[in-house]
Amino acid sequence: MDIKDWFPEFQVSAETDEDLQNYFFKLPEIKEITNSRSWLVLGRKGMGKTAIYEHLKKAKTEDLDDFNTICINFSDYPWPAHQLYKESLAGELSAYQKSWRYLFFVKGLSKLIEIKEANGESLNKELKWAKNYIEKIYGNPDPSLT
Repeated sequence: MDIKDWFPEFQVSAETDEDLQNYFFKLPEIKEITNSRSWLVLGRKGMGKTAIYEHLKKAKTEDLDDFNTICINFSDYPWPAHQLYKESLAGELSAYQKSWRYLFFVKGLSKLIEIKEANGESLNKELKWAKNYIEKIYGNPDPSLT
C-alpha cells in the first residue's frame, strides 16, 4: 500500500478546509501561544499562521486549557474610528494605535460579557454599562466594527 493512501486529502488553504480541526494535535507551539502573553504569530507564507488562527477560532475552551479566544483579523479593523482618531489627533501612527486599542477593548468586553452570561453569572454595574453602551452604538453585543 502506498503511504499517500493513509493521508486525508488536504485543502489548498486553511481558510477553505472544513476538517482543519481534525488535523490538529497538541503541539508545543499551540500551548506556547495559549499559555504566554504572545499576541502575534509571524511566519513565512505556507508556515501555518492561518491554520493556527482557524484552530484557535474554532477550538473549544477545554481544548485550549480553559482559555477563550477572540480572533480578529485585518478585515475587522475599525476604519471609521481610525478616521475619527486621525482627524482629531492629526497623526497617522497614533490613529492606528488608538484604533487597534479600541478594537481590542470592545471585542474583549463583548467576549467577557458573553462568557459571564453563558455561565449564568450576573453582570456587575460596569459590565452592564458596557453591554448597554456597546448594544446602543452597534446594535448587538458582539459588534462588527467596520
